[in-house]
Amino acid sequence: MQNPVQLQPPDGTEWRIDWTNHDGEILFENGWKEFATFYTLENGHSNIKVHIFDMSALEIDYPSNGRIGDDNSMNRQREGAEAGQRKQ
Repeated sequence: MQNPVQLQPPDGTEWRIDWTNHDGEILFENGWKEFATFYTLENGHSNIKVHIFDMSALEIDYPSNGRIGDDNSMNRQREGAEAGQRKQ
């Protein structure tokens, strides 16, 4: 992953955020505080939708790992799986 990463929210702005890898976790550093403050992310009530592109500017289509979404979407996934098990 390039450093810094470039974030492009729907409002058309561009933000460059430096990051480091600490014990296998990506930590945003320089620029993140300003980004989070500008979009009021510090209150914990925001969702961020991410699109990841390769070096040729094509979006990478990653498979779901089952942990994506908010608690409600996770509940819907579980309910769907349970319904499928009941039919069998």
